[in-house]
Amino acid sequence: MFKQRLISGIILVIIAFVTLYYGGFLTFFVVGAISLIGVFELLRVIHMEKSALGVIVYTGSILYYLLLLLGLEQYIMPLALLMLIMLIAVYVFTFPKYEIILRYNNAFLYLSDPYAF
Repeated sequence: MFKQRLISGIILVIIAFVTLYYGGFLTFFVVGAISLIGVFELLRVIHMEKSALGVIVYTGSILYYLLLLLGLEQYIMPLALLMLIMLIAVYVFTFPKYEIILRYNNAFLYLSDPYAF
């Protein structure tokens, strides 16, 4: 599993470097796609890629890139605050459903020492 993620990460970095040569909108959209793939992979590690919290994170990521594309950088901080408030609200109102702390710690323990499991 780690080997497959490492190879896909290397391929994505190569694609990113090739698109940097051309620049402009191509680089913008490729880096945005790579970012969304990274978010998906991170959420998959903690088993939240298909949850309500995951949808909020995906939406926030897409809105962030949309704000960059439209040149509305002054709204990035309010977007970040709105996404945090939404994440906290979903977490509070569905409290017993999510165990983020335990999954989060286990995910990063796995990343730091994959042989611990």
